[in-house]
Order: sequence, then C-alpha cells, then structure tokens
Amino acid sequence: MQPTIGERIRELREENGWSQEHLAKLLNMTSKGTICNYEKDWNCPPGKMIEKMAIVFDVTVDYLIGISDLRERYVQFMKGRQMPVFKTCDTDALINKEYSKIETYMEIPDCVNIRRGDFFGIVIDDNSIDKYHINKNDIVVIERQQIPDVGSLCAVMIKNKLMVRRFYQEDDTITLVPESFDETYKSIKYKKDDVKVLGVVTKAVINIPDIA
Repeated sequence: MQPTIGERIRELREENGWSQEHLAKLLNMTSKGTICNYEKDWNCPPGKMIEKMAIVFDVTVDYLIGISDLRERYVQFMKGRQMPVFKTCDTDALINKEYSKIETYMEIPDCVNIRRGDFFGIVIDDNSIDKYHINKNDIVVIERQQIPDVGSLCAVMIKNKLMVRRFYQEDDTITLVPESFDETYKSIKYKKDDVKVLGVVTKAVINIPDIA
C-alpha cells in the first residue's frame, strides 16, 4: 500500500527535525494548522503548494505524493558534460556567454528534464533565498529561458544587477519576491521592460568547498 501525501509530509518534516510551525513558516503559511490538516489527510495541498513542498524537502513531486520511492530530484551527475558557473557580478560575461571570464566549471546533474538545453550556474552572493536553504556562496543551476511560469524562481537582471527571485507578472508589471527569513529583503515591482529574465532555477548545489 502506497503512503499518502500526508504521511510523506510528516515523514519528511520529522526527518528534517522541523516543527509544524517551522514548516508553515518555510511555506509562507500563517498557521501550522494547515500543515496539521495536510499530515492527517484531512485536506490535500493544491498543486502549486505540492511543488513548493517538493523544493523545500528537496524530493521529487512523485515521492511527495506517494507514487514513487525515488526521493532525489537529481540522482547523479553527467560525466563529461559541464556547465559554466558565473559570479553575480559577472553580468556582461553571463549575458554574452564570455566563457573566458567564468568562475569555474561543474558537471551538470543528470535527470530527465536537464539532459538538453542551455544551462549555467550562478554563485549566490547573499541570503535572499535562504528559505530554500540556498545561502551565500551556494550555486544554483539555471536553465536559460525568457518566458518563465508565474511563481518560478528565476535569475533576472535589473539595471546590470543579477539576482534570483520569485517571478510574478501582471500586464506590464513584474513583481520580484525574495524568499528569505531576513525581512530586509523586500518584494519590488518593476516595469516589464526593465526586467531581463535569464532563466529558471532547476537545482541548488549546496556548499561547494572550492568556490568562494
């Protein structure tokens, strides 16, 4: 008998040593009661919340909803295929693909949705997305694309400043939302023409020792 999504949520929360209140905070919920209802299978999380939980727990959606025992979103690395990794200050090099100015190379995670396409890495220079356990000097893997889904975690360029933010667009306005416990990072609205989307975050590679 396959586990329910509520059982998986409780299993992963306890495995991480988190209280229901802490998990609710990670997911931007106002009350731990919603988590309690999910874990008891009294309510089922909506699709977007399931995707967000999968990111927070760093597991596949299929594992979270109980139809697969494959936990890891990225199981191994592709030998021989590497991607460039840039620092956030190297904006011109990143946009123009000036690979002579890259910080380093690293192997690309091997999974179904990352075997094709144009990928690069960014060394994060602050803690603006630490709710996803991505901190300063960690690397995020970016797939180049210009039209992200609403709510995607994206690499964007604002006046030659590169940042990773959650992306929301409404008509000609784009709102960029940090995902941080530090409330000094604020959501900001921009005109559509002032924002250049470079790509969407597909994976975080935490604690790389030889990149500072």
